[in-house]
Amino acid sequence: MSILSRENRLGCVLLITALLMVPMLTGVWITTTTIASSNESVSVFMPPYDKCYSRTYKILGNADVTHRCEKNLGYIVTYSYAGFPLGGSSCEALQGLKFYIGNTKSLSFDIEFIYNGGTEVKGVGAFALTNKRCYIDIYSDDDYEDVIVKSIHPRLSWSSVLNQLVSMISFVDNPGKYTTEMIIDALYSRATRDQLYDALINGSETKHTHLCFNYTFPPGWHTIFSGFDIAASASYLSAHSVAVMIGQIKQITIYGIDPPDRPSIEGQHIADVGEPLEFCFNSSDKNGDNIRYKVDWGDGQTEPWTDFLPNNYRYTTSHCYSNSGEYHITVQVQDNDFDGSKIARHTIMIIDENVSINITPVRQKIYPNESFEIKVYADSGEFGINSVSTNLYYNQSVFRVKNYTIGNILESDFPLSPPYFSDANGHIFYEIKTIPSLPPFPPASGLILSIEFEVICGIAGSTHVIKCEGILKDEFFSSALINLTSNNAYIEILDITEPEYVYIELYPSWQTILPGESFTINASLYPNDNIAGVQFDLAFDSSKINANEIIIGDFFENYSSYFNAGNINNIKGTITGVYNVITTPGASAITPGTIATINFTANDYDGILYLNLSNIIIGGPEGSTVPIISRNAIIEISNPSDINKDERINILDLIIIGQHWSETGSPGWISADVNCDGMVNILDMILVGQHWTG
Repeated sequence: MSILSRENRLGCVLLITALLMVPMLTGVWITTTTIASSNESVSVFMPPYDKCYSRTYKILGNADVTHRCEKNLGYIVTYSYAGFPLGGSSCEALQGLKFYIGNTKSLSFDIEFIYNGGTEVKGVGAFALTNKRCYIDIYSDDDYEDVIVKSIHPRLSWSSVLNQLVSMISFVDNPGKYTTEMIIDALYSRATRDQLYDALINGSETKHTHLCFNYTFPPGWHTIFSGFDIAASASYLSAHSVAVMIGQIKQITIYGIDPPDRPSIEGQHIADVGEPLEFCFNSSDKNGDNIRYKVDWGDGQTEPWTDFLPNNYRYTTSHCYSNSGEYHITVQVQDNDFDGSKIARHTIMIIDENVSINITPVRQKIYPNESFEIKVYADSGEFGINSVSTNLYYNQSVFRVKNYTIGNILESDFPLSPPYFSDANGHIFYEIKTIPSLPPFPPASGLILSIEFEVICGIAGSTHVIKCEGILKDEFFSSALINLTSNNAYIEILDITEPEYVYIELYPSWQTILPGESFTINASLYPNDNIAGVQFDLAFDSSKINANEIIIGDFFENYSSYFNAGNINNIKGTITGVYNVITTPGASAITPGTIATINFTANDYDGILYLNLSNIIIGGPEGSTVPIISRNAIIEISNPSDINKDERINILDLIIIGQHWSETGSPGWISADVNCDGMVNILDMILVGQHWTG
């Protein structure tokens, strides 16, 4: 099929307009199609667009044409005039949108125009038209196979927007009175300013129209050019015509492409410096496209885009932080159309193992109207600080603050500012800092605050939590050393008619250690009555850990006592006959403390084990037993050589190292960096070999 160029098509129109009065455009017309349903994936594009393009054609005779476009606001302006004899002109102004398709797709488009303008003709043989059009990947005269065109052809009306232009172009009475450039300047002076947009939005003559179609694209980059196409011609005496369109490509909606969902992030919110951390990211794409992930760890380290992975793939990776502080992890997902998801964020607090804040005692049992005391301690480790603040949250309908005592944590050669204490609506805030001076500031460790509470109400048997947070800060650098979340204090309200229980527990109740690492467990006592003696046994899995020694605790430290460290049997996995008894006549203890501290060493094992108390007897000074509640402990032994976490160390773990051979990153950024030195090499293989299970 022969496709006429624009010049030839317009020339034909000039010759046959008087006889046929038919539309000017020839070539292949693509039927417009109803747009896809709204429940399908969709992307909406608005100005600014990627590029704009406009062009002019002139035929012989009395003809003028001018056009302009502006991509940042999406404006398009076109003007064509033709007069006797045999005048003819056409032009177009287009906005270009570029997008990428990862695989062959059939897409649906809805291009929304807002515009004002139209056509006016006078005399025999005069003709004018206005079209909305869209080119697919081309804007060439030589190929009209991929162009979608639909006529607008409204009558010209300027009552709300272009009153001034009407008087200027009064071509019926006095054609040619104003030049084309004068007319287009009047148009463009509005088209490049907010007045035009206001006129288009609010004007009574403003019109909305849509160009809708479907098209199948091969993989790769593509561009559509959409806008106005106008023409005017005149072939007889006293005939002239004009076409004017001003407007905006308001938005382009594409059905069939859509960015992936915002990814989810699974991982710890608090960890230690140098601790290998594993995070899992997950996202899905409505179109079923492959996806890829990019992670910014918030510490200056960024992972590059992954390879494209199957849709809904759970991407797991590892990272180590070398400094304490608060870090904000961000992750974004792209599909294979290069559409990016919204950014997901995850905050993690990295704590130096020597930096801590804690509240003590952890657990107390109190009767109504009784008072109790809690203390808040902090330790900045090796870091110098000059400011300490703490927040405590409690139930004000159950407790009230009776008194508080300031601690000694910042006692040094630096003078202190007056401390600040407030208590309102169940929230205590306390801050103490040195008078501003030049660093370096010394590290600080000690008591922050001691608070005396009174139980004013509460249901018997109910337990209430006092939460504690703190900030240790070097204000000279205007940055927090770290935001610390303390352990909580648990206060149980007793009923006078109920027996008084004594709590004995293994603390900490959960620990994660490495194979071969030594660790300690405290057998701690929280009494609500006078205690004169305690005994217990303990069972453990000797194939996984061995007991080393048992050391006397501080529970009876203010009295003479006799301590028996018991018998350790690392074959049966038992510790038997541990006891401590006061030998000071008439004495007893009621302050929480530790009966014994037990030191263990983990074997070459990867998994979970339990420490269980048994044969517990706790007695008062009268030689009678008291009711008890006991709590056991859990130990998790995690071997970094078990890279794939299948509880065996074998060739499958070496395969993962081989897949990341010679890669570098921050220490422990992936599980293959077994020794957390920031490099995957033979040293990591050696560690796996030393823990080989087959």
